Amino acid sequence: MNEQQDLSINEIKGRFNKAVSRRKWSMINEKIVPMVMPPALVSGGAFTALIGLWDHLPPQGQKMAVMAAGAASLLTTAYSLTNSFVRADKRPFANRKEAIRAIDDDIAAQETPAKKLDDEPSKGDSKPSQQIFELAQKRIWKEWAEKIESEKLGSGFGAYYKDNKPKAAIHTSILVATAITGGLYGDGAFSKFNEALHWQAPPPPLMYKAWITPPQNIDSAQGYLPDMIQHAIENQSVLDVHEGSTLYITTQERPGSITLNGGAIKPDDKQSATPPTTDSLAYQYTISFDGSHETIALNIEGHNLNFSVALDNPPSVTILGIKNDADNPTLNDLEYVLDDDYGITSAQLETGIQGENGSFKTSKLPSAQLPPIEAPISFAPLEP
Repeated sequence: MNEQQDLSINEIKGRFNKAVSRRKWSMINEKIVPMVMPPALVSGGAFTALIGLWDHLPPQGQKMAVMAAGAASLLTTAYSLTNSFVRADKRPFANRKEAIRAIDDDIAAQETPAKKLDDEPSKGDSKPSQQIFELAQKRIWKEWAEKIESEKLGSGFGAYYKDNKPKAAIHTSILVATAITGGLYGDGAFSKFNEALHWQAPPPPLMYKAWITPPQNIDSAQGYLPDMIQHAIENQSVLDVHEGSTLYITTQERPGSITLNGGAIKPDDKQSATPPTTDSLAYQYTISFDGSHETIALNIEGHNLNFSVALDNPPSVTILGIKNDADNPTLNDLEYVLDDDYGITSAQLETGIQGENGSFKTSKLPSAQLPPIEAPISFAPLEP
């Protein structure tokens, strides 16, 4: 008591102002806690529930659950913030007068000592009047200092859960569960949530039809109808095709994801389709076997089809020799052999005589003068 009595008026004001500042921040905390707790509890509970149910939900369910949890968190946050800032008594602010009034309410003093300690002497008072004012201030401080300075900086939780232990226990359980779940799964959880939000349902199975037309200049070349193509895909067979053949693929509703030897290919222009089409739901792919690859791997959205390409080598001529006619030296018999992968139906041979200056004078022998060559049996080409 003697210590309180010996304080100067400035020391009393300093200690009183510190008590008022602590009470002001306690009031702010008491308003912040009710504002942040509902969003924190809803978000924490949703996070914990999502992690617990995640592996039991299908992809579509995961996406809907993340969206629902996010919506609940956003709505709760929006409501809490709106309610806190619209209502004046719930705004997370406090001024000096409110803090002083709260101190008087806390100590339940009818004399309102905190309010009186905040008074200032009137300007122009005489020195005796100021001394009387200071003595009154010291008397009030001496009587109420212990209770006024007992005001501690509160976190706001005490006031929020005052006289409501079940509520405090439930909220504590939710927050503890959230903290444990976050510690165990927090690193990858939000990556999962992000992937779930961007999940898209797989497209319906691609409706497609494929066929192969053989080259027109090779009668023995085989073509393949759509049923034959489908059978090869199902049995993972390798199809033998000839160079110059053409593979056509048509899809419905959407273009397919089709790769050729690992590279993606695009559908043809609508007007270049076979036959041309204006159907916006039809797409055609044209793949020519030009002989640049002897093996080709095709993938139609997971359906594999492999081809072995028989190359069409150019015809060749081999000169076996020249027989001179003894009776007519100007005539010579030329012996030669013509060869081709698929046989020769007609040919034209050019011969020449080398002149003295090294140039050649060419002449043509019509195919009628060539020995007859038997062509292979012809097969009608298969059409789709």
